[in-house]
Amino acid sequence: MPIIKYQYLTRFVPNNSFGTFAPQEKRSPMRVKMTISYNMDVASASSFNFFRLIFRWKGSIWKLCLKELCIWTLVFLIVAFIYRIFEKLANYFDTHLNYIPLTFMLGFFVQTVVKRWSVLFENMGYIESTSMYIGGYVNGTDDESRLLRRTMSRYLCLTQLLIYRDISIRVRKRFPTYDSIIKAGFMSENEYEILKSTQSDFDKYWVPINWIYALIFRGRKSGKIISDAIACKLCDEVKSFRHHLQILCNYNWVPIPLAYPQLVFLAVYVYFAICLISRQFIITERDIPNKSNIDLLLPCVTMMEFVIFVGWMKVAEGLLNPFGEDDDDFESNFLIDKNLEVSLCIVDDASNNAPEMEKDQFWSNRRESNFFIWFDVQVFYLLCYICTAID
Repeated sequence: MPIIKYQYLTRFVPNNSFGTFAPQEKRSPMRVKMTISYNMDVASASSFNFFRLIFRWKGSIWKLCLKELCIWTLVFLIVAFIYRIFEKLANYFDTHLNYIPLTFMLGFFVQTVVKRWSVLFENMGYIESTSMYIGGYVNGTDDESRLLRRTMSRYLCLTQLLIYRDISIRVRKRFPTYDSIIKAGFMSENEYEILKSTQSDFDKYWVPINWIYALIFRGRKSGKIISDAIACKLCDEVKSFRHHLQILCNYNWVPIPLAYPQLVFLAVYVYFAICLISRQFIITERDIPNKSNIDLLLPCVTMMEFVIFVGWMKVAEGLLNPFGEDDDDFESNFLIDKNLEVSLCIVDDASNNAPEMEKDQFWSNRRESNFFIWFDVQVFYLLCYICTAID
């Protein structure tokens, strides 16, 4: 008699979507497969019935537990392998750990990052020097002269703000749109329309600088700037300020190659992953090279090494982009506000506002002044600078 593997139940399905049968329609049978049946395998008592059941696959325990069994077996073999050769493995890792030149790699990487950070800090754009030249070289106390000086200083701050918006996350969040720049007073509506109408597919940081040059030439023609040499000096100072900001753009445009920090970070993490095995305290009766004389719960020296090297790496990671939002990053918003306030004060309030000259207390006799009453004469001469060639 043939073995029946599946049982089917005949069920009639309606041919329309409403679940009812029309009188003229024929009912179409559909055979539905039931659960796995094994009744025929145990229909009669036999010594081989057990084997017939145990090696069936569909619906069996083997199909349900095979994946978990493979994972457990693999983990067991890994633990057994490490347990049997752990001492040799720890000794091997410990003797070959110096193959990773971690100090050499971190040293050069941190040096590169710190040098890059120093260049960025030196070129952030400090406006005091340029503002002093504007306040000293653009003469006049009338409203037109004041407006000329203030507008030139404001354009310098506007240039810095436009650049910082693209390189600093904090500044970008503070000035997300040009409307926010206009509301803050760095730019007027008319200036924004001129900036927007400038035909360029690239950045427009140079537009306010170009306006400053136009104002310098206008001031020279109107006599506010008394000579061509002074006008050229002002142009050089503006160019120097723009050059510092351009360095920020260049460093932001071309960062350190990605493979370099990836390699250093990978080396640090791999090094201390190996230390998890190599720095274990081996307590055994056998005479092995890495046998420990003391069994400590915590590897204190390795923990200190971890803090030093990982901290060293974190320092470099924090200095990679100083225009971010970390605690130690540059306060770009503060510098922008400070430059605007200080520059307007220099070119307007403090311009041509020097005090009246008075004779100082050293005018008549320098040696009789109060400056020397705190020093003994002999001690004073001993403290004087003596050239090295004098005996």
